[in-house]
Amino acid sequence: MPSLEQNQSAFVAALREPRQDPPSFIAEPTPRSSLRRFNVYRNNVYAGLIGVLGARYPAVQRLVGDEFFKAMARIFIDGHPPHSPVLIEYGSGLAEFLRTFEPAADEPYLADVATLEWRMHQARHAADAIPLHASHLIQLDEGSAARLTIRLAPAVSLIVSEYPVFSLWRANASDEASSGHQTFSGAECVLVTRPDLIAEAVRIPQSSAMLIAALLEHKPLGAAIGSVLAVDPHFPLHRTLALLIAQKAIAGVASQDETFEETPS
Repeated sequence: MPSLEQNQSAFVAALREPRQDPPSFIAEPTPRSSLRRFNVYRNNVYAGLIGVLGARYPAVQRLVGDEFFKAMARIFIDGHPPHSPVLIEYGSGLAEFLRTFEPAADEPYLADVATLEWRMHQARHAADAIPLHASHLIQLDEGSAARLTIRLAPAVSLIVSEYPVFSLWRANASDEASSGHQTFSGAECVLVTRPDLIAEAVRIPQSSAMLIAALLEHKPLGAAIGSVLAVDPHFPLHRTLALLIAQKAIAGVASQDETFEETPS
């Protein structure tokens, strides 16, 4: 007699394969009635996971339409079933899936929009960090600042896209957003943060994105600034740092001489 674990494995395998007969231990008067009842479970699994993906990627769903999204989601689910009963991480691979999904080839920006939506989801659930007060940066002299390493909060991430990813996302992120039929063009960079416990996305200049990318790689501030100035001699450093402070994105700084970290009062 099969064990409980074997029966559970057979049940799950049958759920994932629509052409497979229901497990033999499901007793019904006829095979047809058994299949009809088991298909209720199959449909519920798909409906639930499609709902999770739709809630996680509302802008992608609005851009492609409900019917396309549901059909695409079923294909994604077949190839990427959940590996945990905790669905907070489910859907993480949708952006990469869209990059090679042939029916979406005419909308190459979809993968970057999905990346932005996933980063927003990650920011909402990232670890807390107490933002560093601007006064700590002011205390540092020019020499110390050059050797400074800025630690960004866990919720901070960066999207650099050759498409107008921020504009597309903002126009389609909710039912209250403006129509998805607007025309946008040009490359856009987006900073994702979580000030005051609410995830936010901010469009930023490419030079600011270069600096933030270097900081995310834990490069010293002096080296990061130098690499940006080599590309953009007029880079407004103070505006980028002011943005990071305003977005409560800096969680700590360290130099060769001292380290600053905010601590709970």
